[in-house]
Amino acid sequence: MNQKKIIQLAVITVVGVWIFCMSTLISVTMGKRMLAAQTTAPVATVPTVPSTTAPTTTEAPSTTRLPVGGNIVMADVSVEDPEWYVEEQESIKVSQIIEEVNKNNTTQKTTKPKSNVPSGKSSIIKTYVNGINKLKSTTDFSLYKDDKLNLTIDKMPAETIAKSMAESLMKQVQKKPVSYNFVGGIDSGTGLTPNQAIAPLNVAAAVEESAVTSAVATATDDGGYKITLIMAPELQTYTTPAKNHSTMVEVVDIAPYIPKGLTVKTLDMSYTDTKIEAVFDKEGKITSMVHYLKVEKAVANVNFIIDVEVIVHGDFTSNYTFSY
Repeated sequence: MNQKKIIQLAVITVVGVWIFCMSTLISVTMGKRMLAAQTTAPVATVPTVPSTTAPTTTEAPSTTRLPVGGNIVMADVSVEDPEWYVEEQESIKVSQIIEEVNKNNTTQKTTKPKSNVPSGKSSIIKTYVNGINKLKSTTDFSLYKDDKLNLTIDKMPAETIAKSMAESLMKQVQKKPVSYNFVGGIDSGTGLTPNQAIAPLNVAAAVEESAVTSAVATATDDGGYKITLIMAPELQTYTTPAKNHSTMVEVVDIAPYIPKGLTVKTLDMSYTDTKIEAVFDKEGKITSMVHYLKVEKAVANVNFIIDVEVIVHGDFTSNYTFSY
């Protein structure tokens, strides 16, 4: 507070005290005179006269009026807020602004855009199955497919028939990469439809949730996501397919490669560690996919004049690349 304001307040305070003292003195003097008049003068009887009360108009005074000895003293008082009070109010306003800014920043940081990445085992599995079935019904797109089968013969007799069967099987199951260009749902080069070229072949994708041991979905840098599924082990026989593998991946089918005159009596093929990976773009379309199947053990009993047992193991990898 500056010196000028201090002097103004001091003057106003002195004037106010002086006025108060003068008013008190005058009031006491007037009171004594009135008391003396009541005790000495006779009381006069005045007839009652009806009176009319004029409407009272109240007007807010523009200045402060102080009676001093019968005179009216006009005093205009203007007192500014103390400097400490002004500074305190400014500090409160600044604190409120900072608090509001921090609140807005916290809200912006905690509010994230809704993610398109599926979560939860059921949702992830459903997203993959629906994506494959939608792709199978898509009419116009391109596909590059590359399959690799590795087989190792663990047991096979030296008979010529057994060797012939094994060599034929190993040769024919090896596939070369194929490019498909589907227009109107047909690839002109092979005559195949997407349903015939994309695993599971010739059937719609489906799986029991209990047959999937792990389902994970992770976001990709381009706004899409990657789904990884691990399937529980399953057994395929010559007459009975592996229930869930046959509707999710391309299983090994040896029937087309059996030489004429050879009878398959039994076939037990155990699938383990089967993994499916599929990359989806931000629009929910599959752009690439990898199926990996491990044949832990395959035991075949065949007959061609004599009974022969063949035991093999191996793995199968199928790579897909899609463009739209």
